[in-house]
Amino acid sequence: MHAIRLMMSGLFDRYPNLNLVLGHLGEGLVHMLPRTQHRLYRQRFGCGLGKAEKPLMHYLQNNFIVTTSGHFNTHSLNNAIEVMGADRVMFSVDYPYEDIHQACDWFDPLELEAGLKEKIAWGNASRVFNIK
Repeated sequence: MHAIRLMMSGLFDRYPNLNLVLGHLGEGLVHMLPRTQHRLYRQRFGCGLGKAEKPLMHYLQNNFIVTTSGHFNTHSLNNAIEVMGADRVMFSVDYPYEDIHQACDWFDPLELEAGLKEKIAWGNASRVFNIK
């Protein structure tokens, strides 16, 4: 809900280059946001999208980066890549709540297209956090 409130506030229209990181593959928004957006448009009391100038999915795909934290499921990862784009997905564990070894046991053998695994494993984090 916190991310939706930020989207609806007009924040990303005022600061279009602002990027925020959401854990847990986007806290469910990757899957639920289209429905949420649809309901807001049709809501009986005319809430609409608040001060947002664009569809909520635009903000999710352009102003958020999601991490795998705690979601060690290949189908969910592939869905996040499809919705967000590979440049907006980063590997993470969610330590101390999740086991680092289990996360790596899932991620290391994944078969992803060339360059994609490295991008998600460390490349995106290096770019986003300006790590040299």
